[in-house]
Amino acid sequence: MARQSPSNAQCEECAAILREMADAWRVDSRQMSASAPDAHALRDEWLHADDDRFHELSQTYYTRTLQARRRKTEHEILTGHSVVMNGWRGFLPGRR
Repeated sequence: MARQSPSNAQCEECAAILREMADAWRVDSRQMSASAPDAHALRDEWLHADDDRFHELSQTYYTRTLQARRRKTEHEILTGHSVVMNGWRGFLPGRR
């Protein structure tokens, strides 16, 4: 049974996961931009991709982001927390 916490609780792990997700997205996005020879063509491919191709592109370009999202999901299942709702206070600058 998942442990529940008050909705206004602050969880340091939630804050760490939220920071990890933001950092992963920034790094993955920069690397994708640097490695894609034609950003417009990649955008069009992404927009018109079927499910299999969409997942392939996501795994290719957003590896860190997907790992951080898995960690978020696991934490939410185990604790009953909402990472965004419980982690935002610790996510703010100067709150680490």
